[in-house]
Amino acid sequence: MMFSARSFTDLDDLISPTTRSIDFQDDYAVVAVSRIVRLAWTSLPPDASLLTNDPETDVKQFGRTWAGSADRPPQNPDNDDITSYWRKTAIPYQYNHVFWDVSQFVKDVYNGGHMHPPCTEMFAINFEDGEKAQAEGPTAMPNARRTWDKNVLLTWAYVGEGVKVRVMVEKGAAEGDENATEKEFAVLERERATEAWWVQKGKEVRFYVEGDVVEGKKGVAAAVVWCPLCEGDENEAHSKIREILAD
Repeated sequence: MMFSARSFTDLDDLISPTTRSIDFQDDYAVVAVSRIVRLAWTSLPPDASLLTNDPETDVKQFGRTWAGSADRPPQNPDNDDITSYWRKTAIPYQYNHVFWDVSQFVKDVYNGGHMHPPCTEMFAINFEDGEKAQAEGPTAMPNARRTWDKNVLLTWAYVGEGVKVRVMVEKGAAEGDENATEKEFAVLERERATEAWWVQKGKEVRFYVEGDVVEGKKGVAAAVVWCPLCEGDENEAHSKIREILAD
C-alpha cells in the first residue's frame, strides 16, 4: 500500500498537480528492493569475474548474498564514481522495479502517466556549488537543475552522510524565468528512505545541497534516479471531477 505524503491545497491541485510525494513504507517489496540497491551503491561491486554484465542478474545476486546477512558488505570509499557499470547501469536498472509499483499508484490516483520499462536514468548532484550557495545565502544558485519534457518519477540512489538536498520546483512564472518563485516539494536525505516523487513535465526542478558537511567538500553529494512517464487518456474518475468543477 502506498499513500501521498503531501496535502492538497485545493481541488485544482488535486486533479492538476505539479508535484506529488509518494510514500511506499507499507509496500514491503518496494522497500526491500530500494534498501538493497542503496546498499549496493555504497558497497564495493562484486569482482569482475563474477559479473555477467546483465544488470538484472548481477544486482539480484548481490541481494541474495547480503539481504539476509548480519554482516555489512565491504564499503566503497570512492563516492565520486558514477561512470562504472555497477553504478551507472546495474543499480539504476533495478529502480525499474521500484518505479513500476509507484507508477501504478500514480496512474490510478493522479492520472500522472504510465511507465514503459526499462527506462531509468541517473544523474549526480555535486558539492561544488554548495560552497557558493552557503556564501550567497537564499539567492544562491542551485547545485543542479533539471526540466523534463515528460512527467517523471524520481528518488535518490545515494545521499552522502550528513547531506540534505532540498528540492524546489518553479511556481507562478514562465518556464525558465530566473525570477520565478519556488516551492519546496522534497528533501533527499538518508532518513527519508521510503519516498519517491512525481513531477509534472515542463517544470524546472532545482536541487540545493545543504548540511553540516557541505563547506569545503567536493565531488558527489547525491545521485538521483528517475524515469519518464507517458501520458494516457484521462480516467473516468478524474473526468467526473473536472465536470463537477466546470459546473
